Amino acid sequence: GGHAASPPQRHGHAAVSVSPEESWNEIVAILHRPHVDTAEFAAQKVSHARHEAASHLATVGKSDGWKRPVLVFLSFVIFIGAVFALVEFVGADAAVASAVSGPEAVTRTTRAGQRGTVTLDGGSMVSIGSETVLTTPKDEAAKFRAAKIVGAAAFTIASADRRFEVLVGDVRLRANAAKIDVRHFPEENAVLARVTEGSALVTTIKEKRTLKPGDAIAVAQDGTIRIAAAAEIADAFSWIDGKISCTAKPMRAVVPEVQRWFDYMIDVRDKGLLDRKLTFTADLTSVKDVIAALETGAGAKFGFDGKTPV
Repeated sequence: GGHAASPPQRHGHAAVSVSPEESWNEIVAILHRPHVDTAEFAAQKVSHARHEAASHLATVGKSDGWKRPVLVFLSFVIFIGAVFALVEFVGADAAVASAVSGPEAVTRTTRAGQRGTVTLDGGSMVSIGSETVLTTPKDEAAKFRAAKIVGAAAFTIASADRRFEVLVGDVRLRANAAKIDVRHFPEENAVLARVTEGSALVTTIKEKRTLKPGDAIAVAQDGTIRIAAAAEIADAFSWIDGKISCTAKPMRAVVPEVQRWFDYMIDVRDKGLLDRKLTFTADLTSVKDVIAALETGAGAKFGFDGKTPV
């Protein structure tokens, strides 16, 4: 007895029968397949990528296309606004300058040895030094709060809605409720200014600066501003306190000051004395004190040739 043995089991893929004719046809197809140029194929890929990128940029451009005109328009509006503001500012400055320089302006003048005080329509007060010209607009209160000075002046500016403008040389000072002293005679190279109360905006052809109480400046002809020396300011504005002050100044510079503030002409016959430096302070009420100070400083004796002091 027993069971017949089963034949062994084989695992795997079934064999595919290919005829010789089918194999030959496959070989012929491979041999006749078109040749691929790899360089051309690479160029086509680059071109395709560029086309896709251009299409993407065009899409983005279309989506943001409204922004450029808006930005251009806003820039134009800002530019026009700035131009109009500048024109208005320059026009206002020109109008003020015309108001204090035109034929209708009111002019007040002091001679050598004279000083005075003027109250303007708006309540501001101006002390005027000797040999000084003060010019104000015809209608000070209604049009402009302004004054032009050639010489020396001390302003007590009253408070108001509009700032007061002081024009001296090529310098403008704008202030409200302030005390300002200025000086510039035709023969002088610098404009001197100081603020003792309040504040003032100083504008020159070159720069701007705000002055606070105690600040004092000298403005050169080119518009450059520098801090003025203490002695320089003391000598320039001593007349406000009723005095004449000179600090280390040569006699040739002192003689014109004596003539200006005292209307007293001194003829220095010994020209060697003109370079001697003098330092003194004297009251403007006494020319004798000034002569005594000059004699002490110069080491000389003054006399008279007829009626002329020599």
